[in-house]
Order: sequence, then C-alpha cells, then structure tokens
Amino acid sequence: MYPLYNSKKEFEIYSRVSGHVGPHLHNSMECVYVQEGTLELGVERELYHMEKGDLGLVFPNTIHHYQVFSPGPNRVLYMIAAPSMCGSFLSMMKDQMPENPVIPAAAVHRDVLYALDALDDHLKKWKKEYGGKGHEAAKAGYGVWERKTEKKKGQEKNEEKLVEGISPTEVLLQSYTRIILARTLPQVRLIDKGKGTEGNLMDQVVNYVASHYQEEISLTSVSHDLYISPYALSRVFSNHFQMNFNRYVNLTRLEYAKQMLEYTDKSVTDICLDAGFGSQRTFNRVFKEELHMSPAEYRKTSHGSVLEHA
Repeated sequence: MYPLYNSKKEFEIYSRVSGHVGPHLHNSMECVYVQEGTLELGVERELYHMEKGDLGLVFPNTIHHYQVFSPGPNRVLYMIAAPSMCGSFLSMMKDQMPENPVIPAAAVHRDVLYALDALDDHLKKWKKEYGGKGHEAAKAGYGVWERKTEKKKGQEKNEEKLVEGISPTEVLLQSYTRIILARTLPQVRLIDKGKGTEGNLMDQVVNYVASHYQEEISLTSVSHDLYISPYALSRVFSNHFQMNFNRYVNLTRLEYAKQMLEYTDKSVTDICLDAGFGSQRTFNRVFKEELHMSPAEYRKTSHGSVLEHA
C-alpha cells in the first residue's frame, strides 16, 4: 500500500494500531472509526478528540493528521474512498467541510457500522482468495465480470471472467460508501473551505513533500522550488503543523515505512532506503523516537484485527 496522500486506489479499508500520522491530503474521502483507545484528529488548524466508537469524516483535499496521546491499546479503522465512489455527494464535498468532523459514538448510525463491517469483511475475502498483500487483491474486483457455468463429470462449475465496465465488487464498494455518506452528512454542519493565501501555501507544501519525500529535500530547497521565502515556509510549520520542517519530512517518510512494514515483505533496509532516509541508523533512531519500538518490532505487532464495534 502507498502513502495515503499518494494512493491511486479507488478504495481502501484497513485496521491498524493508532499512531502519529503527519499532515497530508488526498482527493479521496476518508472515514476513521476508533475501535480501541482514543485518537486526536487534526483537520486544518483544529484538533478534535475521539473516543472509542467515535467516527471521523474527512472531506477530499483537506489537510488532516492524526496523533495519539493515551497509553494502552489504541486501534483505528480507516476507510478511504476515491471521488468515483461518492456519487452525487461529491458536489457538496468539493468546496465544503464539516465544522466539526467527529460524530460521537452514541450518534453513529447502525447502518454506518454495518457498512464498515461489510466492506472490511468483503475485502478480506478478496485478500484470502487472491493471496494479495493488505487489500491489494481488491483491484481484481474492478471491471465487469461475466459468469458462465460448465458441466464436468456431472458437476456444475461456475467461473467468472473479467470483461469490461463495472464489476459487482465495485458496485458493492460504491453502494456501501454512499450509505455511509447518506447516514453521516446530515449529522455534521458544513462550512466553506478556507481559501486564503496561507491555506493555499499549506496545500502547496503538503503536496510538494508528498511528491518528493523519497528524495533529499530541505527547507531551503522546498522554499526555492515553490518560490516562497524560507521564513514563510517556516511560519507555516510553526502555525499549522506544530513541528519543524525536518520532523515533518521524517514523519512523512515514517508513514510510508510503517505501511511497507505492515503490508509488504520488503526488508527493513530496502524500506529505509525507499522511504528516503539517508541511513539505517537515522531510520532506526527516528522510528524509536516516534514509535518507541524498532521497525522489526513494529512489523510483528502491527497486523490488523477484525472490526470490533463499541
């Protein structure tokens, strides 16, 4: 699986141990459901506290991040749906955003919980059938399937063949995504997205780092390429991200590394280099500073569990 802000998939859903995820954006809609513990959901400049059973809703092209402050087990289910999955709801999500993106556990409609459970279960079955990593196998579900029945030795054998158009799997993903939107959007108050100069600068910076984090980048090189002053760039991080530029880049690289550790068999060394860290020593140091464990330990403890409802 690729970093959330670079994801090219139509749909993803996965459960993982909660952790810090740096500011990022993508053109997909994102739902986050707290299965255990707590989570802090940051949207633009605001931070929203989430308890077990709460549901967070992040609209497309909105800068957001996650933090975890509570000790003990913390687990979250993430659902990321591309614009094509959202249907007519996309028009209201284009230029607006929830004033408060968190729906308390007691107010989360049971249809939303059912849809999340069904989506997670369906894609796990694709994984088992096709032997893919994470939900990579779900890509096999896109397109139209033609079913035919053959009789061999007195037994009927059903086979499906991919032809063209839209598949049953894609129809299912779209349908459940729209059920979730239909049950959640009436529960949030929508406001216009900020379009000020500073907001545009934030978008530029996040997009630039998302595209170049695997390279050697610095505050000076980014400000040069974006034609902005280092002072303005530094102010963005101070005001909006509450961290310096180097930590932001390292967290972006770390998010990629975490996902590679969870969903691929790549070696730790290869993941370190792919993520853009200059050395294994730096990678290990940053990993332990942010996650309080080694990359190898994280790989052992980060496999997802089944969806658990409050």
